[in-house]
Amino acid sequence: ITSTHELLRATSTHLRHMSIPVDRAFVGSVIAHPQVSGMSSIYEHPTGISRDLLVPNEVVARGIHQGDSPIGHALHTNQPLRAQLELGQTFQMQDLMELRESGYTDYVAFPLLLHAEPTGAIAFGTMRGGGFTEQHIDVLEQLTPALSLVIAQKTSERIQMELLQNYLGRDAGKKVYEGRVHRGESQNIRAAILLTDLRGYTLANHRHPPEVILSLL
Repeated sequence: ITSTHELLRATSTHLRHMSIPVDRAFVGSVIAHPQVSGMSSIYEHPTGISRDLLVPNEVVARGIHQGDSPIGHALHTNQPLRAQLELGQTFQMQDLMELRESGYTDYVAFPLLLHAEPTGAIAFGTMRGGGFTEQHIDVLEQLTPALSLVIAQKTSERIQMELLQNYLGRDAGKKVYEGRVHRGESQNIRAAILLTDLRGYTLANHRHPPEVILSLL
């Protein structure tokens, strides 16, 4: 398992083998990244969807401060949220209303904690008639602390790899991440090098404050 969405797929499959009817698993994590503030991972059993996505800063900020989604609520309050969708319990959250329309009957979200600090939230949904039983929810809640540690590790690995590839290049970043950085080693590669300059950049630097230049770039 090399990613969070693969972890969700494996966990959901295992839970279904235990007769816990998880049809959807979703994770939202707050991350340290120069361009975005969050990462979401999803696995859906009915559709086979399984992927990780980076989440823009404004979406994460709105979710944390307003708690207008199951993941946002768990992050904002640091408390679980259960929505019995079959009974019409959506709390006027757009995500829950869409899930209900898609046939989901129950949805539960738990905060993810690392060293007692919230790092994200995980949610499980089912299409089973009658939703989750109390026993199902107890198992999911007891599983969350262990998942929190693994999710934190997988998220950190993904961000480290992305940062190295962004600043060093895809190939070089992958090699540094994998530890292939021994002194004296070399490799011949075929490459094209492009050198460019921005017309008027030096003059613009003298005329405008740094924040204006950064926004232009």
